Amino acid sequence: AQAITIPGIANVSLTIVNTPPTRGADVFSVQVGSFTDRTQASAYRDQLVQKYGTARLVFRARDLTWRVLVGVFATEESANVRARELNQQQGPAFVVLWDQED
Repeated sequence: AQAITIPGIANVSLTIVNTPPTRGADVFSVQVGSFTDRTQASAYRDQLVQKYGTARLVFRARDLTWRVLVGVFATEESANVRARELNQQQGPAFVVLWDQED
């Protein structure tokens, strides 16, 4: 574009060759554990389902761990409320944004 130095206005035609993927609405959860052993992660998840209603496992290929997530929240603020509760009752917990690939 620096080589073009002709001032003025011209009609141009653009062809879209690719568009970035769209992202759905943000969904938050609270991570309460990370395990290398799926059996241990599943047992912990099952305990949390009994207590909190919703928990799931997410495998993270880059470090070969199973993350244990509690809850489904539409806002980060509501997830933070649950994270504070879990910090007091279960131990370390923090809010995560669900990856679309998870």
